[in-house]
Amino acid sequence: MSDLVGAGQAEQMSFGEDVGEAAAHWPPAAEKKNEEPQPLSSVRLKEVNRQQMLLRAVDVEQLVGPDHPIRAIWSLVCGLDLQKVEEAIRAREGQAGRPALDPRVLISIWVYAYSMGVGSAREIERLMEIEPGLQWVSGLESICAHTLSDFRVAHGEALQQIFTDVLAVLSEAGMVSLQCVTLDGTKIKAASSPYRLHRQETLERHQAEAQQYLEEVQKQEEDEALSAQAKAARLRGAREKVEKAEQTLRELQKVRVAKQQRGEDGKQAQVSETEPEARKMHHRDGAYSPSYNVQLSTDSEQKVIVSVEVTTSGNDNDAQHLSGALEQIQERLGELPEQMLADSPYTNNNQNILKAKEMGVELYGPGHSESEKQEAGGAENFRAQFQYQGESNSYVCPQGKSLRFAQKRERAGRIHHVYKAADKDCQSCPLKQQCCPKNKGGRTVTRVETDPVVLQFREKMQTEEAQAIYRQRSKVAEFPNLWIKEKMGLRRFHVYGLLKAQIEVLWAALTYNIQILIRGSRQIPSGVG
Repeated sequence: MSDLVGAGQAEQMSFGEDVGEAAAHWPPAAEKKNEEPQPLSSVRLKEVNRQQMLLRAVDVEQLVGPDHPIRAIWSLVCGLDLQKVEEAIRAREGQAGRPALDPRVLISIWVYAYSMGVGSAREIERLMEIEPGLQWVSGLESICAHTLSDFRVAHGEALQQIFTDVLAVLSEAGMVSLQCVTLDGTKIKAASSPYRLHRQETLERHQAEAQQYLEEVQKQEEDEALSAQAKAARLRGAREKVEKAEQTLRELQKVRVAKQQRGEDGKQAQVSETEPEARKMHHRDGAYSPSYNVQLSTDSEQKVIVSVEVTTSGNDNDAQHLSGALEQIQERLGELPEQMLADSPYTNNNQNILKAKEMGVELYGPGHSESEKQEAGGAENFRAQFQYQGESNSYVCPQGKSLRFAQKRERAGRIHHVYKAADKDCQSCPLKQQCCPKNKGGRTVTRVETDPVVLQFREKMQTEEAQAIYRQRSKVAEFPNLWIKEKMGLRRFHVYGLLKAQIEVLWAALTYNIQILIRGSRQIPSGVG
């Protein structure tokens, strides 16, 4: 048996050696010499015919899947009360004229477009030819940019109600608790170009040019070559140009007064002649541009926006908007938040601290102590040398002269006690040039007494518990601002004027809240309330 196995192994080895030797000499030399390269034939390709026209059957319902966002948006919009929008529609049953577009379609288009980061009506018109979601919601019907643009800004009051209704849906779904709400402001550039910012001299020259043009147009009304319609249009345009120039100068005066109140040079005030309501603001990229300040209040539960406001004040004037935000939240949701988190521009204003306390809202923010304001007309470095005498409620100056109590004023959570020296004491004083060189009468000193509510707020903000609550502010307050700017691309408005800017921000906030509702709910409610 072993002989057979050994013979078989030897045979396999012999066969393997033969194969290896043959492979080394493959192919045979004779055949290699006989081979000649054959020329390649030309490639045969299928040509693309772009001159043909095709007629295709499209199943509109199958353009988007069952989980596509446009279906959820449409389902939600169909459950909203659109009576205010429908009241503005002129097409009525039994009357002449073509039917109007369904406002539910137009609302869904704008919400869906903003969710994709598209805020241009012309871009939406272009996308409706190729984007499945827009094709589905419109039923493959083309809608021109003018119709879309007009609808966006035509129903501001109705849009406010729609925003409130969606908040009600979010609240019923448990996505709004009002246990803690943050307030923050962000600057968004106006549609106007920064190169349209001008000072008074330039604006006055442009006004004179507009007035001269109007006079020329009025003289040309006797030209028989123009039709009555053309004359009316030209005259209307000239008058609008003059009115715009006059409005720009009025807005410039407002800016100048505001700068002077802040101690700045009013002559350097600038206003955009194409968008006078916008204000010149400084952005993080270092550029100055006509802009608006957007104030958003955000509920910490699911980061839902609960109040929206657009103002012309810069971030340094955010303080004046806290009470308005609280009132808007109460109006929309029927109750006030338990806690409000705000940064230093809001809480540095004592009036906000008093207002929050009055409304029963626990305010959290930086509790920096405000330095006592000194009286006008005195050298600041001399103020520390005046000693207060509590027994007599008076001050004593470095020369031993008494300053008696004169009056008391209450301002923004502080009580100002004013003390005044006798005129004769100051006029004969050897230190007058150091103490009050510009005063014609006696020197005054002001003692500031802070309201107890403000003092309690500052003490509270020194505790670790209050600091821990306040640290939640940035991650909640800044999230919707970043989402609207980055995801929706709303870093510059697509519309002109404060009123229209307010409407566009409301569209963005509505879209943001609807996206939260879609993400947080498996089933969109079919109705509101």
